[in-house]
Amino acid sequence: MKTEYVIWGKSDKNPIHENVLFSEIETLSKANKIQKILIDKHNCFDTRIQKIDFNQDINQMFIDSINN
Repeated sequence: MKTEYVIWGKSDKNPIHENVLFSEIETLSKANKIQKILIDKHNCFDTRIQKIDFNQDINQMFIDSINN
């Protein structure tokens, strides 16, 4: 099963719009560690972790992203 985690959030460079801050993370544990570094050392804020399951139906993935 291919799963990837992406960290989204805002930074000093673009404090209004959310951007991808880091991608291609293999585990949720690593994503949590990277998210903490982005917040603590790079002053990122309003961060969130998105889980992408490439085995899931693309239509269902889109529906889930809207509903969450």
